Amino acid sequence: MGFLTEEERMTIRKKHSLERNPQLRDRIKVILALDKGYSYDEVKNDNTFR
Repeated sequence: MGFLTEEERMTIRKKHSLERNPQLRDRIKVILALDKGYSYDEVKNDNTFR
């Protein structure tokens, strides 16, 4: 599906759930969204990721 392996995806999701800094959490969400197939334009225009 994406560019991450399943192991990398699981690791990043865990880091996301443990991260307290909202800006870093948003950056992690962007990586996961891009991995899911969202385009860069879709991600950069979506306030959900900020």
